[in-house]
Amino acid sequence: MVSRHATIVDFSQLRDVVLWGFAAGVGLPAAFSFALLGTIRARERHAQGRLVSAALYGALALACGLVLATGLVLGYLAITEK
Repeated sequence: MVSRHATIVDFSQLRDVVLWGFAAGVGLPAAFSFALLGTIRARERHAQGRLVSAALYGALALACGLVLATGLVLGYLAITEK
């Protein structure tokens, strides 16, 4: 005879919630921090005339800003989807 017990905790969904929460809680603030760092350093390097370094820091700021914006949009869509 096969017993059919109700599942109280779905561990795969719980794992997904924990991993996404960790990614949002650590990843998005890190992306914001690196975007801020890239922006500040790009301005400093540009003022010093170090244009290659300024461009690289600007690219860092842009990439991290895009990661941050994507994370915020995905979070908004995840909340409003249900």
